[in-house]
Amino acid sequence: MNEMTSGRIQDGCPGLARLMGQDLDADGGSGMFKQFAELNMRNLLYMQAELLCLEQELEAITYADENGNDPTTKKFARNVGEMRKASNSSQWDKILEIRKKLRQYSII
Repeated sequence: MNEMTSGRIQDGCPGLARLMGQDLDADGGSGMFKQFAELNMRNLLYMQAELLCLEQELEAITYADENGNDPTTKKFARNVGEMRKASNSSQWDKILEIRKKLRQYSII
């Protein structure tokens, strides 16, 4: 290790990052960092499984709302405004839960 290199490493993380960045710029790759490809794929599969479960739960809630005795919930499939205004709308709560999960899934 030459004097210039050892001086950069002695600068701590900023110096080490600068040195590593030069290596990356030189070869155009990121081979020194683990990519976690398998772990990322596993995470995607789990998120898809979660979304499938949430979708099934929403279908069950929607069916119960449409076929129940409450005239307000019967309108939910055709009137989102009513669903949002309802004080205890499990269907709307589930939609918001799905929306949040979809947002997480979409940024991966």
